[in-house]
Amino acid sequence: MSVLPRVIQRIGFDPLVIFCLIAGGIFFVDEVVSHGGNQTLVISAETQSYILAQRLSLKGAGSDVAGLEPAEIDQAIQEYIDKEILLREAHRLGLDDDQIIRTRMLRKLEAIYSAEQRQPKENELTAYYLFHQDEFVAEPVFSFHQHYFSRQHHPPDDMLAQLAEAEDVSLLGDGVHKNTPPGDHDSRFPLVFTSVTQATVAARLGGHVAAALQDAPHGQWLGPIDSPFGQHFIRVNSVEQGRIKPYESVGKYVKNAWIRDEQNKRVTAKVAELRQQYTIRIEASQ
Repeated sequence: MSVLPRVIQRIGFDPLVIFCLIAGGIFFVDEVVSHGGNQTLVISAETQSYILAQRLSLKGAGSDVAGLEPAEIDQAIQEYIDKEILLREAHRLGLDDDQIIRTRMLRKLEAIYSAEQRQPKENELTAYYLFHQDEFVAEPVFSFHQHYFSRQHHPPDDMLAQLAEAEDVSLLGDGVHKNTPPGDHDSRFPLVFTSVTQATVAARLGGHVAAALQDAPHGQWLGPIDSPFGQHFIRVNSVEQGRIKPYESVGKYVKNAWIRDEQNKRVTAKVAELRQQYTIRIEASQ
């Protein structure tokens, strides 16, 4: 089997990618001959073998062509020819000039060039971990009080002053119900959050509240902060900065990162090799 069918097997039978390859002048058929404006598609025996192998794979019939009836063989080849004709017509009409198609093609080619990546050795992983420790740092965690008002209940204008003066904010009245918290609190909007990440806060209270935690002064009330749910007042009590995670707890992530970097290196090297086949001229902008 030629190089092309092996490449197609590696990237999968993706019609969009096949379309892109055709657009680039790469064809499954072995020859295109023009005769008086007509094009002749020559489907070689090798290409037929590939077509039938695909049909056998779809049927789960192993690799023996004897598992296909003559009518199935003819149908598979005729379907291939029909698709080839349609794809060439799409190329003739310029339908391949599409950013989505270009992006898909680039991703598939990058996958080809980075395929068959060997597995890393343990000493390579530990060395990678030590050199990239800043990539394996736990998120900082925050402990804070918050008072929440739904969109149906607006906080009083002097809410910050009331919070600052109260010895026990959980008993602070709202001017109507003297022994209830000054807001709308339930299991989703509790008065106290302990050791939570910004991502957790963003999911529960919204991105604006999570962002406010980063620069909020410790021990001081801040607000009101708008969220999709209403308004919040927060007081950060403590922040535990992120620590480097031990290798034992991030081993699989280190491996994934190592493989990703090695694949990127392979793609970069391949692109550098291909660049040697081109004379590149960048024209001056007008």
